[in-house]
Amino acid sequence: MSAIEETDAARTAGKDTRGGLQPSGAASTHTVVAAFMPHLPYADAVHAELVEWELHPEALEAGVRAGGPGGRELFLRLVWPAGHEDLAESVRPDGLTLAWTHITGWSVHTLDETRLLDVDEFVAPAVLAEYVLHLAEHGLEHDWAPEDPARWEYALVVEIACILLDEGGR
Repeated sequence: MSAIEETDAARTAGKDTRGGLQPSGAASTHTVVAAFMPHLPYADAVHAELVEWELHPEALEAGVRAGGPGGRELFLRLVWPAGHEDLAESVRPDGLTLAWTHITGWSVHTLDETRLLDVDEFVAPAVLAEYVLHLAEHGLEHDWAPEDPARWEYALVVEIACILLDEGGR
């Protein structure tokens, strides 16, 4: 059988659910992920905004770990390791890690220090990106406060999902 014949045979094999009542695998996977990790759209929005500001973390981790009132804690970690080119010369040796949990909100970590950021748990991604730019340029030496501490436009939806998670409803 030629590659073309195999392709044609593959098209007729299996079950087509596009017009049926069963959701596709991708749709059902998305539903499961959204139920257990409702913070992923926020992570995507934050990452997209950081990239717009030319801040490219080397790693972005999002997940669920043991802890918190409901036994689970949602988290995000964005990492610019020591020596990362997005960091100013004075900040490069210490690196920069931006962390978020639905319990503690945003914090920043270097090799020597950890600091909670004085922003809303669901601060607008543009505000957070401006804060991260300040941290990438100055490290933790200089305090910074946003002029407009706006919340992310979809914060309430994720906040409700976090409350349900804490109450064991998910």
